Amino acid sequence: MSLFLCILLYQTFLSQVTILNCDFETNCNDFALYGYWAITDGYHPQPIDHDHTLNIKAGHYVFYNPSSGTRGFEIRTQNWLQPSTDRPLCFRMWYYSTQINFLFSVQAVQGDEVELIRTLFSFR
Repeated sequence: MSLFLCILLYQTFLSQVTILNCDFETNCNDFALYGYWAITDGYHPQPIDHDHTLNIKAGHYVFYNPSSGTRGFEIRTQNWLQPSTDRPLCFRMWYYSTQINFLFSVQAVQGDEVELIRTLFSFR
């Protein structure tokens, strides 16, 4: 089984106002984890022994550990977001993978049909 690890500290800012802020140190109600995503800490490493926010073993992070051949699992916001289009928007996260060929994408979608608006970034 391949191990994919994603340290996800996802913060979205609109000017000085935080729309979403999830460091996983407290209950995070902004996001829903689907598929093989889970939250752990440095005492139960997957394989990193600390998180990026606190840089200690007690720090928490999200990791992705799928079975062989699975893909396409998501982390979504719990509520619909409608950020202003006339202000800058900042997306920040930390990512780590032991796999060289692991595609990771952040996409903006809209509507009940979850129509893709654009891919904000994608990398392997």
